[in-house]
Amino acid sequence: MKKIILILTIGLFFISCQKKQVPVEQEQEKVTPLNMVYIEGGAFMMGYTDYENVNGIIQLCSVPRKVTLDDFKMSTTEITQSQYKQLMGERDDYDFYSPDYPVELITWYEAVEFCNRLSEKDGFEKCYSFDGEDVSCNFSADGYRLPTEAEWYYAAIGGKYDEGFSFSGSNNSREVDAKMIKYDLSPVATKKCNQLGLYDMTGNVYEWCWDWFDFDEFLYDTPLTNPKGPENKDHKITNKVIKGGDTMNLRMIKYREYSDAKTGLTDVEDETCVHLGFRVCQSVVKDSIK
Repeated sequence: MKKIILILTIGLFFISCQKKQVPVEQEQEKVTPLNMVYIEGGAFMMGYTDYENVNGIIQLCSVPRKVTLDDFKMSTTEITQSQYKQLMGERDDYDFYSPDYPVELITWYEAVEFCNRLSEKDGFEKCYSFDGEDVSCNFSADGYRLPTEAEWYYAAIGGKYDEGFSFSGSNNSREVDAKMIKYDLSPVATKKCNQLGLYDMTGNVYEWCWDWFDFDEFLYDTPLTNPKGPENKDHKITNKVIKGGDTMNLRMIKYREYSDAKTGLTDVEDETCVHLGFRVCQSVVKDSIK
């Protein structure tokens, strides 16, 4: 009888030890996979007028110019609260109240850090390198990154399927704007997608772009290929481009706005903020096996 008990004890101890050897990464919550759409590049006219008055509010646009882009990929939806939380963890200053809603109140630096972590998790080369507050992007890497303003604009109009809509996918904002109740966000992919299968490019949350925001940058009609915005070596520019509008500020595709990269505030002195999130892109790397 004692032998049987001893054998059972050893067996249970062995099973317990085996269970403890499960790799930590297998026990972590998996990040909901992104749905990336392939966007064929091409030439298009970007911009409208340098300034336009809409209902008494001056909207920042840009002088029309010919822009040419390479192929790239873009996530069909904004990054959700679930996807962000699964990868970045809990936040003391933010309540992840609904998994399918877009994550918001994200700074530009938090967005690029998310991109790097997701690239590493999925086995891609990270795009971003950090030197203090200076962030450089390797656009030749196959990892996740924020879209440039030109890429965002091109994707919003539907790429080569552009039909001249004011909003992304329609001239009727109610068809594509995710706003259901005034000032409230909605789950991603609630409304009609655009011609490329991208959701919520109009409304729900503003979206970060890679580019620094310079008031003078788009006042000239010089043709550009794969523009990435102005350089900021002297650190005089503090704002990054944001696009698409949110539940309180519906924006046409052509409008360009900005927020402070560190805080996400549109007005640092008055502490004005908007619903601000992001979606991700990937460069199409030639001869890549991934």
